[in-house]
Amino acid sequence: MIDVNQKPVHLNSTALKIFESGGAEAENPRDCGPKVGCDFSGACKHGTLRTQSRFDEIAIAQRKPGETQHQPKCKHVQSRKPNSLKQTLLWSGILLWIACAPTSVWSQPPPESAEAWRHNRLSALTQRLAGETTASGRAEILARRNWLTDWKPGQMQSVRAEQSKRDQLQEEPRLRKLPRPAGFAANDWLQAIELQTRLLAIDTRELRKENLQRTIPLANELDGLLSRKLSPELQTLETEAGWSLAFTRYRLTRALAYRELPDVIDRWPIQHQQRYESQLQAAYQRLIEITKKQRHEFILIDDRMLRRAGDRGRALELLEANRDYIDAKWYIKKRRDLLKELGWDAPHQEAARLYEPYDD
Repeated sequence: MIDVNQKPVHLNSTALKIFESGGAEAENPRDCGPKVGCDFSGACKHGTLRTQSRFDEIAIAQRKPGETQHQPKCKHVQSRKPNSLKQTLLWSGILLWIACAPTSVWSQPPPESAEAWRHNRLSALTQRLAGETTASGRAEILARRNWLTDWKPGQMQSVRAEQSKRDQLQEEPRLRKLPRPAGFAANDWLQAIELQTRLLAIDTRELRKENLQRTIPLANELDGLLSRKLSPELQTLETEAGWSLAFTRYRLTRALAYRELPDVIDRWPIQHQQRYESQLQAAYQRLIEITKKQRHEFILIDDRMLRRAGDRGRALELLEANRDYIDAKWYIKKRRDLLKELGWDAPHQEAARLYEPYDD
């Protein structure tokens, strides 16, 4: 302790010499030291600070009225306490996040490249094929493997206009332009013409989804009338009347299949699933009866039925085989949708980018 009656101590330049290695101007080295962020073991550029009681006495003696030792007089460096506090809080937050982060954050592997994904998937399909005993199961696995074998990441193609073969497709005959078939009563023929005219007016690309509740009964009625009145010889694809019947059954099957679309179900829910399934399968079988095989004109409904059955590999294979006969937008959209349903993220992302220009 010091005598309060003692006169103030004035430090001369010699007394401060040990603190002035950098030419400090601070009158009290102890005020300078902590405030410039160094400890007493010697980080301050003003000299090595030693923790002797005499320094505290000097500090008190040198203090002006109203001044505390927390007021730094060092002109070289300002207080770093605010920055130190911010850094402490920052590091505390980081350490807390590290401590609380789920294990999956650290254990998650880096994303696979598209080529690595393709290689791993092909290996898995080959293993599955070795253990598959059913013909349908092997056909599905082979279709998936064949598609992935042909796919080269980053080189997926769209449909080029010069490759299109849509001009080779059979157009739907208009009954009003056909001669009345033998044995077909005049009144019945006029009714068939009227039914087809109404059907074509509402079953358009723009109005198809909105008009399903009208399209289905209308197509079903026309199918029944033509099936009853046309002779068996005319119910083939060798005749224009037979093609009209086939297109009618195609429109009916397609309209029924559209009922499963999410935006259609919201407006028109399927109340009786088994009844609906029977109607759809019956309509499709009636189409197959007249076409005898898959036809380019009706390939999209064949593709839809494979997808419904879970045979997405075969559906993708069928889509690719008929790509030149399908409208470019629908081919690219259905390829994108199939790849998503298969869970193949890498090719699906590429297919989605190719569909973007068509997405309206």
